[in-house]
Amino acid sequence: MTICVVLASTQYGWDLHIWDLTTAQVIASRKVSLSAQFLYGLATTVIRASIFTSYLRLALVGSWFRRLAGMSTPSDMYLPKSRIVPRS
Repeated sequence: MTICVVLASTQYGWDLHIWDLTTAQVIASRKVSLSAQFLYGLATTVIRASIFTSYLRLALVGSWFRRLAGMSTPSDMYLPKSRIVPRS
């Protein structure tokens, strides 16, 4: 994420106003922005899966906590919390 922001600031015109950019720079800047948003979503999903796995390791078999964690798996871990919608 930090690499995307540093590259975008130096090479894709994130340090300029939008009216100072050419159309090609705006398109390239938007591509970098979309890739950063995608990588952020992927990273948070992997971190969430890691935390969930550590919770399952700590919970006793048959405990209420393990059953609760098992119910929240598909809805909380794999679905992104924010939707990335590209603008046209």
